[in-house]
Amino acid sequence: SEANFVGIADRLIDEFAETRAVELVRDYGVPFAGLVIADLLGVPLEDRAWFREMFSTRPRLDQVEDRENYNPLSFLDDKFTEYMIERRASPRGDVLSEIANATLSDGSRPTLEQVVTIATFLFGAGQDTTARLLASAMRVLAERPDLQAQVRADRGLLPDLIEETLRFESPTKVN
Repeated sequence: SEANFVGIADRLIDEFAETRAVELVRDYGVPFAGLVIADLLGVPLEDRAWFREMFSTRPRLDQVEDRENYNPLSFLDDKFTEYMIERRASPRGDVLSEIANATLSDGSRPTLEQVVTIATFLFGAGQDTTARLLASAMRVLAERPDLQAQVRADRGLLPDLIEETLRFESPTKVN
């Protein structure tokens, strides 16, 4: 819910507010997006710190020797396999339960591996694109003091700012 997202944002800002310094993507964008996506999917509260830690400590692509075979989301497989098994046995009314118990057009159920792949992709892709969008919006505000002043004066402009940032600075590009 929106209240959960505001609470997540406030807690993260509290972590760096006293130092008055932040590396926006690493310290705010990635953890915020990850925690929001976790909330939307139905990741248990007790596991969210683990996800945050894993996303903050995973190697960057330039740190990996075998880049061709590197899957940056492979660390999610075991955790999401556990979730899919649990949700198939006891659905909880969340997105993970919907994925775990989905049926194909012929009435059959996807394999466990297939639903795990979908869940990990949703989690990873949602986290990455959201963090990039936040960074792009902040860059726009930093480069446009006039726009920043408008948004500060009227917070109702935030949805339009996000939409326009997404349109012009999309975190995913397709040619």
